[in-house]
Amino acid sequence: MNSIQSKERKSFSREFFWGAASSSHQIEGGLKNNWTEWEEKNAKKLLKRSKRAGLSEENFLSNSLFSCDSFNHWKEDVESLKEMNLNAYRFSVEWARVEPEEGVFREEGISYYVKLIKELRRNNIEPLLTTWHWTVPTWLEAQGGVLSKCFVEKYLEYVEFLVARLGEDVKYWITINEPESFAVSHLIGKWPPQHFNPFSFNKLYLHTFVEAHKRAYEIIKKSNPEACVSIAKNCYYFSTDCILLKPLLWFLRKYLVLSYLDRVKNHVDFLGINYYMYIDPKTLFMKKEKGQFSDMGWYMNPSKIYELLRDIYDRYRLSIVITENGLADEKDIHREWWLDETFKALRRLNREGVDLRGYMHWSLLDNFEWDSGFWPKFGLVKIDSKSKERMVKKSGYYYRDLVVREMNSV
Repeated sequence: MNSIQSKERKSFSREFFWGAASSSHQIEGGLKNNWTEWEEKNAKKLLKRSKRAGLSEENFLSNSLFSCDSFNHWKEDVESLKEMNLNAYRFSVEWARVEPEEGVFREEGISYYVKLIKELRRNNIEPLLTTWHWTVPTWLEAQGGVLSKCFVEKYLEYVEFLVARLGEDVKYWITINEPESFAVSHLIGKWPPQHFNPFSFNKLYLHTFVEAHKRAYEIIKKSNPEACVSIAKNCYYFSTDCILLKPLLWFLRKYLVLSYLDRVKNHVDFLGINYYMYIDPKTLFMKKEKGQFSDMGWYMNPSKIYELLRDIYDRYRLSIVITENGLADEKDIHREWWLDETFKALRRLNREGVDLRGYMHWSLLDNFEWDSGFWPKFGLVKIDSKSKERMVKKSGYYYRDLVVREMNSV
């Protein structure tokens, strides 16, 4: 998946990935990992906070134990992808499901992913597998979690197992999801293990997660030189309109967006980019009126993905897959506009020769949104909280029609 020379293209290629994304902890249910332990310990506090926000207990629930129950409803997930005419699915493997005890890899855990991948293949849907999306087994958390001296080695043992069992049917690999987002939990103390330690943040972000990625890349490529390996890097687009804050915004762009990419650029076959947010100081003082901010309170400016990807491509000259992009929109009234604005930008980039290889909408399902519970609705597919029935939303069908039009124009 090497970058190609810039040239004008009128449409996306036939090999372009039209997909959606998810993560194991947020959809599978039935898990026991460091996050579920944290949820259990903080159940009362989380529920109190949700009620203070005007949410019912049913909307929030206290933990991710049941989630979307994709462990039992994975075939329906694949059916939803088919119903929207998508040809790619980015998902993650749950480390704790595969290795619930240190050094003990459970067949029941890995067989779930074997079945899912084979079902995707049968339906001509390309699997994009993420090896680590933030959660760790409880045995590793007891040793210090990501801050333990053994984290990288244990992670690499886990990656070697995944490659041995799944490598034959998986070509596209994402090693680490949003290294800076997870590391920030050590800067603000919001997520488990709720340690406030700025030094840990920098060590995790630019050392531990860089080493883990590079060495995992080498393991995967040694097993299959034709594999395509990357990270999923969350990237903000920073406004430069404010003269007074321009030096600060320049530093944040350099540190939060580029510093990690600079360190791994020679150990990626493409760049996986997540985009949700436009950072502009003016928006901090705006009244949060409908139509300007998502349900999460994030200022909505999907078109800025153009400037972001233009900047990244010009700097690295590597192929790009948008590994996450979307918004929390419970009433499903802004998602069609978001898709329209996003694809206007992507078509422009495509015409200018930027090597775009895929788009994964976040998310496939309305899922468990970490410490926010179930109330943020990012999904193209609605989940019945009791029956777990999957129902494609109006915006999901809109995405389907967009995909069909683009594919027919090739």
